[in-house]
Amino acid sequence: MAPGYGTKPAAISSPPAEADGNFALATQGDFEAQRKRRVNLDMERGIAISSLTAREFEDLFGGSWQSTRPKKIDLSGKKYMIESLDGLQLLDKGRLNRLLFIDLSDNRLNTIDYLSNTNGFEQLVTLTARRNLIREPHLQLKKLMELNLSYNMLTSPPDLSFLPLLEILILSNNYLSGSFQAFKMGLRIKHLDISHNQYDCYPSELS
Repeated sequence: MAPGYGTKPAAISSPPAEADGNFALATQGDFEAQRKRRVNLDMERGIAISSLTAREFEDLFGGSWQSTRPKKIDLSGKKYMIESLDGLQLLDKGRLNRLLFIDLSDNRLNTIDYLSNTNGFEQLVTLTARRNLIREPHLQLKKLMELNLSYNMLTSPPDLSFLPLLEILILSNNYLSGSFQAFKMGLRIKHLDISHNQYDCYPSELS
């Protein structure tokens, strides 16, 4: 089993006989064909990516991924089962200044705290991390405007004083309880969803 890979139940009764082969690339067209073939083989075999390596960034951004300046990172596909964001350290912090959107939904992350201003994510506007295992997020993102952490295991909300521009906050289907005092720090919030939690007080306390 290759490093960084876990196993999900196979989608077919038996794996294909064809081996992965050599993924050396001659042209961009060759790269794209090989990339699709590799992804399809992994999905057919029930292989899910559990950690981020150079191979994953190559699949996402192409053969020149080390010099790219992405605007979006989407790691929410069926082939992912990511348990850690440590692999994001492979990305040059100086080349993240155009990154506006990240989707980490449907993984096995228990923390996303690596996503911070100091790690190069200061331009991030939208962060979605639905259906993970996050309990206590400690995010510091000065330009974030939308945060979706629904269907996690949150026992406390993020500190909104470190998210000064946040306008949309979705924390539904978690384990939040107690008072709404923490939300009063979100001075710019226009949409707040905290439904299906364990609060025993009334939303009028937010006023």
